[in-house]
Amino acid sequence: MADFRIKTAHIGRTRAAPRRPPVQGGYASALRRVPKAMRRHAAAFASFLKLAHDITGDANLEPEAKVAQLDALERALVSGGGVSSWLSPALELKASLAITGGSSLHARQLLQAFRRDAEGYRARTWGDVLMACRLAANPVGHHILELYGESADALAATDALCTAIRLLRVVQECRDDWVRLGRCYFPLDWFDAVGASPEHLVEHRATPAVRVVLDRMLDRIDRQLDHARALPGALRDPGLRMETAVLLHAARLMAGRLRRRDPLAQGISLGPLARGWVVVRARLALARSMAGMAPAPPSGPPIDPGGESDQDTPGPERQPQQ
Repeated sequence: MADFRIKTAHIGRTRAAPRRPPVQGGYASALRRVPKAMRRHAAAFASFLKLAHDITGDANLEPEAKVAQLDALERALVSGGGVSSWLSPALELKASLAITGGSSLHARQLLQAFRRDAEGYRARTWGDVLMACRLAANPVGHHILELYGESADALAATDALCTAIRLLRVVQECRDDWVRLGRCYFPLDWFDAVGASPEHLVEHRATPAVRVVLDRMLDRIDRQLDHARALPGALRDPGLRMETAVLLHAARLMAGRLRRRDPLAQGISLGPLARGWVVVRARLALARSMAGMAPAPPSGPPIDPGGESDQDTPGPERQPQQ
């Protein structure tokens, strides 16, 4: 059993991390499709997750202060009682879990991942990256499946989708993570294999060696998305089926953009036109599936809405040049 470190930690004069406006996208974007009866429970988990993310991503806090605040957040979740007002998301999640009968394990695993980030953890190998995703991404999917009462048969595909989404964010934000927080989520041995280092992420344009690392990560993301293709059909709830279909198509589109563009040189995201197109395509794919037709593979579209032509098909994983 993992050590979730709920022992008392001294925070001293450490200030609480500043709180930004409600997070957009990610888990929070799914709230609009959550049935009304479950909406407040989903929102409680989203608020808890955002608070932990804000603490860990605060560039003005020392690692020890971040860990202390995360420890305080976990104590509030486990023990409740009188706590500072900034910890109220933990109490709200605790109350929510008491009503739904859910487990606090998923939230506590996420806190373990946030602690590792705060302490400067770096992955040496691809296996280390997957292990980090088991703590930092997959528990989100497990919580959603539990909240909806879905079957454990959907766990493997859910893990693949959560892992892919997290790794896409790793590629999108790789320069900012390194410059602001000194974090690198790529396997360090991939840099070694091409004669590069994470320090090259500070540049405003990817070097050929760094581009190999980026593309190698995108190859692994494509494999995760292939594993996740069956997820919508494995779910009973119509809203959750739609949400996962949208996420799958959006992830494919984002992966295509990250292959063609340089995330070190520019911010890469999906605009309103692309997001609307993704929803339309997801609806069509679900309709085909419900009609018993062979599902179209959730790859990028022939024309990238709001972007450039997307005719390329990812090939086998690129081997790093020695």
